[in-house]
Amino acid sequence: MGEARRYVASGFFYGNDHHQLPQTRHVSWSSKICHCSDDLCSCWTTFFCPCVTFGRIAKDAEEGCSSCVKKGALYCLAAALTFGLGACCCGCYNRSKMRKRFNLEQNRCADCSAHFLCHFCALCQEYRHLQGFRKDDYGNDMQEF
Repeated sequence: MGEARRYVASGFFYGNDHHQLPQTRHVSWSSKICHCSDDLCSCWTTFFCPCVTFGRIAKDAEEGCSSCVKKGALYCLAAALTFGLGACCCGCYNRSKMRKRFNLEQNRCADCSAHFLCHFCALCQEYRHLQGFRKDDYGNDMQEF
């Protein structure tokens, strides 16, 4: 297998032969959950206005099928009505969608733990991960959130 292969954001390897089946491989998060200081801008945004970060993540987790503003408003409403628990539940839901989209190893218990114990850190980690996939499979810039 001397042919060149490249890894794409969807988690598949594609070779030069278009007839071969893609091989799947689980990848890990691009950064650790406690590395919030790697991107201070998103860290401060998440701390002071988590609905903005959540909306951006939700829009990308659903591959642009929803509005960033609508998802952020839903997050605020859920947080206000449930004293923060609803926001954590929304975060768990998005995190599991991201795991599926980026072929990250599925672990619902870890998703819930991350959001219920370190909600802001989990949002920052998800957003940092998305920042690494701002280019499509051909190296073109993707549309901004």
